[in-house]
Amino acid sequence: ADEVLATQNRQWGGAHFFAGCLLMMGCYHLLFFSFRRQNPGPLYFGMYCLLWVLSFAASTSSDWFVLLYFPTIPVAVLHRLEVLGFFASVPVGFMFFQALFPQAFSLRVMRACQVVGAAFFFAALFLPIPAVLLSQHLYYLISILLIFYVLQRMALARRRGREGAGFILCGFALLGGIAINDMLCDLGIIRSVCLIHVGLFFFILAQGLALALQFSRAFASVEELSGDLANRNAALEDEIIERARLEREIANVSEKER
Repeated sequence: ADEVLATQNRQWGGAHFFAGCLLMMGCYHLLFFSFRRQNPGPLYFGMYCLLWVLSFAASTSSDWFVLLYFPTIPVAVLHRLEVLGFFASVPVGFMFFQALFPQAFSLRVMRACQVVGAAFFFAALFLPIPAVLLSQHLYYLISILLIFYVLQRMALARRRGREGAGFILCGFALLGGIAINDMLCDLGIIRSVCLIHVGLFFFILAQGLALALQFSRAFASVEELSGDLANRNAALEDEIIERARLEREIANVSEKER
């Protein structure tokens, strides 16, 4: 019994760690968007993290650690919450990529992804649990196709030299590979363990690195512009002083001629 309890505590501890990381990054990006609303990318990424917090907390991969706080939630509700979070996360994640690299991702594919995701999401609200789980398996196939599409477009963005594309490509390649592993495992095609929380953790790290790179380059540009402006102001002051000196000399010469 002690060993079982220790194993359970380790599983819940790890689940709390990964859920806490997702929750913090989700709230951070939502706050970031509230300060600068011109770029919707942080909004979509924040929503993506929070949706995965919901799906992960209600899934068997976290050993249903949400029951520690809400022990009366029925298992059927947990299954539905897990699936709803997953269904909504796919189009939101695609919107994040399209907002970051609009030249690389097709608007038509994004619209199709939104329509399909919304259809599965609302179906999961009302269908019985067996039908919801069956629709989840169908959604796995759609998600796998989207993973390969995103990887191909992210590789294109990296070749074109888009800022931060390399970090995000590496993070999503790991996340996509782990997601395919988990989906194939859930479908019974392969035998493996669920590692989606690990993939999400490294993906948010990659997004953090890409964001830090954007900040550093933005600050470097501001410093460079500030330096150029200071040099121009100094040159302008020297020019004004020189003109004033020449005007005084001209005035002196004129007075002497008179």
